[in-house]
Amino acid sequence: MDTWQVDSFELTPKDTLDKLMSLKPYKQAQDKKGHGVFFGAWFPKDAGRRVEKIREEGPYVTTSDVIRDAIYLGLQILSLRYEKDDAWQADMLLTKMANDAEWEARVYDEEESFASSLDKLCRNGDKDYAAQLLRERISLMRRSANSSRRLNILTEKVRRARLDDLLGES
Repeated sequence: MDTWQVDSFELTPKDTLDKLMSLKPYKQAQDKKGHGVFFGAWFPKDAGRRVEKIREEGPYVTTSDVIRDAIYLGLQILSLRYEKDDAWQADMLLTKMANDAEWEARVYDEEESFASSLDKLCRNGDKDYAAQLLRERISLMRRSANSSRRLNILTEKVRRARLDDLLGES
């Protein structure tokens, strides 16, 4: 598995916790080229209180400085964990596989729903419109990269709905 490719950090897997604790606060809002990104997230109120306490008692000027430093340090730790911990990598792969399977399964649901809608149109006497929609969907799929699998799934769902005659018209 490829490891994360991010900007190099100051920490390595052999560094001690003392080195992490001795890092200077990170306050830079953008890189040397002037690029930056905004992050936003909701946290429990107690996290907000901790951030404010750290800002008041630490070397930080703004709340953003505290949050920026927390993210910067956290990213280093996560990067090291991801790159060096076999159990973490296995968990991440399992999660990715589950997400991939869920995404792929959704394709079946979407195409089955589309075929069901075509069937409803046909049962209500609008077979020409159903055939037109199917032709348009197939045309869009053929223009899209990596859509042959989805097209096969659509074809299977249309046939299962006993709408083969629509496929002949598309």
